[in-house]
Formats: sequence, C-alpha cells, structure tokens
Amino acid sequence: MIMSAEWLRQFVTSEESDELLQFRIDSLELLIRRYTNNNFQKRFYRKTADIISGLFIIDEPIFKVGDTIQISNSKYNEGLYNVTLVNDIGFKVDDEVRDENEVLITKIVYPIDIKMGVVNLIKWDLLNRDKAGIETEIISRHHVTYRDISLASMGYPNELVAFLKPYMKARF
Repeated sequence: MIMSAEWLRQFVTSEESDELLQFRIDSLELLIRRYTNNNFQKRFYRKTADIISGLFIIDEPIFKVGDTIQISNSKYNEGLYNVTLVNDIGFKVDDEVRDENEVLITKIVYPIDIKMGVVNLIKWDLLNRDKAGIETEIISRHHVTYRDISLASMGYPNELVAFLKPYMKARF
C-alpha cells in the first residue's frame, strides 16, 4: 500500500469515506506502477516462502506489520498485499491467499516524493475532476476553452505527473 486513507487525511480534507479514499489510493498505486514500469521493489528484502492456511512460512522474519509485499512466482496468489501479523515462523497478509509452495516475496517501498505526488493527484481529483479538460471558462456570454489532450498523462495534467519521470524504467 502506497499510503493509508488515514495518512492521506493529514494533507487532504474530504467528505469521502475512508473506504472510497483507499480505493482511489490503491487504484493510483497500480496506475503508477504500470505507467512507470517500476515495481518499487526492495530486492534486499526478498524471500521464498510456503503458504499454509494463510500463514507465510519463512526462515527469518524480515517483514513487519504494515509492509507492502509483492508475491510472484505463484500460480494463485500473485499481487500486492499488506502484512497484518508477524510471528516467529512467518506472517499473514490482509487478503485471503491459497496454500502454495515456494512463492517469491519482495518488499515494496515507495519514496516520499511518490507519496506526495499521489496526495497531489488525489487533491486534483477531488477538486478538478469534474472540470477535466477545461482550460478557461468565461461565464458572461459563456465561453469555454478546452485543454489540449496531448498535455495530459494518465488522465491528469502533465505538470501533476512530472514527479514520476525519475522513476520511469524502459520497457522491453
């Protein structure tokens, strides 16, 4: 998870429920990962684990509660999860997982500028999404000028997504 709705509320005032804000955050996280072709993996924090009854069994506990992990090399459980419980033999995550052997688990870490960029995108969403594409609007005699569509990326103005440029990875 790039951030929680609770953390976001430090910077954004909204009448939306925490569930809806969390849905927006999670959607932006996936969009940013796809757009940049960057998984933000901390490869030093990578382990192979077996999953038994929802518990990830690992030889040494390197993850803590609140960490975001990515499961790969899995038939059933690939994706992003958040660690919710840690004990001596392993950990549990926030979603249901199927039993499986030898899945690869990697910690995901987002830099603070990515987090603040997401805050700015959500602020823009809440304040301007209904006016997307409008550059100027004059009320008397009602005149509207629309923004050039080529000046937008991911459905946001280019100036709002410029923070992603240093994190872009080449696609092959």
